[in-house]
Amino acid sequence: MSKFIIRFSSKTSSPSLSDAIKIAEDHEYYIDNSFYFVHFKDVNKDLERLVDIVGRWKASKSLVDEKEVPIRDFKDVFFCDYKLICNGVCRHIWLGKEPLDRLFDINKEINNMYTSRFTINSLAGFLEKKEDNKFRLDKNKIIDYIKDRYSLEIDYCPKINIEKIFNDIEKLPETLQIYDKEETEPENTEKYQQLYEEELEFETRKKAEIFAEVFEKKLRKIIKEELGERK
Repeated sequence: MSKFIIRFSSKTSSPSLSDAIKIAEDHEYYIDNSFYFVHFKDVNKDLERLVDIVGRWKASKSLVDEKEVPIRDFKDVFFCDYKLICNGVCRHIWLGKEPLDRLFDINKEINNMYTSRFTINSLAGFLEKKEDNKFRLDKNKIIDYIKDRYSLEIDYCPKINIEKIFNDIEKLPETLQIYDKEETEPENTEKYQQLYEEELEFETRKKAEIFAEVFEKKLRKIIKEELGERK
């Protein structure tokens, strides 16, 4: 069974400190040099609430099975915003500036080696230049990077389908070529342009939804803290 520890400092001026301490007192905890160490045997609402409260405090830390994990990564994995709609291809995984699921969508829709300069720039760390505008994609390097950078997701997320992710990476083209309107076949040009426009619209909408959600959470927290200060 996994073991989780959340550490936070009692030397903070946040009005939410009393809420954090109350959660700690409902669970196994100890105090060391003004720091609370709160133990959880499983993922539950109190753990989520505590991480939400102390997650932005500078001295806060999280540990998973005695291994220190950035508290933001902890929150992203164990309280993922996408868990209800996740299809196993983790949306946390980015290659440079390109989300992995978008890269898969491009390959699935076009099924050829043409791509944009944006994608080439994003994948620069995984490409080897062959000739002008043509690059070899190092799939093994991508897989090794994901294993290292996203080990927390791989080890603990119940939704991630790492076998599917690695299989989809193997299906990516061996060579990528920068999309050129003059050189690309008309059929592929039309497919790429349509996909690009759809993805651009999707990303814009997704960013707006995330911003609205984050703003709402922050607003609720500010209101709660102000009400707490008035009591």
